[in-house]
Amino acid sequence: MLRLINKIILVHVLLFGVSAAWAEGELSEMAAKLHPASKDIVKQMDKKAVIESVYRQLRWRTTTKDSRLSTAQIDKKVRQYVADKYVPSLLGNYSLVYQKLVAANKEFSGCDNPDAVSLSVDVKVVLCLLEQEEKDTIRVQYMTSGYGRGWTKSTVYVFRMKGNALRLSDIELQLKEGHEVYVEKL
Repeated sequence: MLRLINKIILVHVLLFGVSAAWAEGELSEMAAKLHPASKDIVKQMDKKAVIESVYRQLRWRTTTKDSRLSTAQIDKKVRQYVADKYVPSLLGNYSLVYQKLVAANKEFSGCDNPDAVSLSVDVKVVLCLLEQEEKDTIRVQYMTSGYGRGWTKSTVYVFRMKGNALRLSDIELQLKEGHEVYVEKL
């Protein structure tokens, strides 16, 4: 009986090891495709989907001082601000950190043990891979650590497979509850 139990345990351990290795292999395959997508993130994004994803997160947090504006006018101004200012800034942040990672011969790290690069003497940044939840999606967390305050999760960049390449399809902002958003001319 003890031999049978040992064999069952051994089979479970082997199956778990094989499935973990398969999942890790699948993630590393996706991570390899992340480099071309990151190298020129502006060309490798679904612009309409990214703008809409950021707009949806910011619109309900936007306040206006001009009570004469209709809801449609506010929506239009927020969407335009997101397209012209917010998304380019988020893409610029990602590109800067990615370039610093490449220059330092570093890879995307795990978020539990980030392998950071320095923006300045007091500020470190990292792009780390979150646990893969969907088979053809990879999520990259942008985190900062500055002035001895520990790591802060800032933004999640969501890449999805389109054909044989990864494309940025969503940006998830890590906004705190009650945080209001400033939009020019509102």
